[in-house]
Amino acid sequence: MARKKTTTQTAEETAQATEAVEAEAVQEDATIQAEETAQAVEAEAVEAPPVETEPEFTPYEVAVTVAVAPIREAPAQATRIVGTVPRGTRLTIQEESGGYGRTSTGATWIRLKQTSRR
Repeated sequence: MARKKTTTQTAEETAQATEAVEAEAVQEDATIQAEETAQAVEAEAVEAPPVETEPEFTPYEVAVTVAVAPIREAPAQATRIVGTVPRGTRLTIQEESGGYGRTSTGATWIRLKQTSRR
């Protein structure tokens, strides 16, 4: 024969069921909040800008336009003169820096204002 449940037993079972439902609701809220946070982080994520690389330098030819142009060891007026070139001399410029062009020898520089591009 089945026993009748007492009011106390029924109240305890109801309380346990309510606690279980509340715990499940808290867990569901936490899951939803975590998903919303993840979506917000993704939305705020900024892609890194593309890395800008300098375009590759294209060598070009110049002709000396002054009577005698000094050739220097570095791209600055205060550096040592290692030689000279007369008007009309054609040189290939491999690089530019501070108004100077590195000649095709690779070790000397000429002031570009003393030349014209060919």
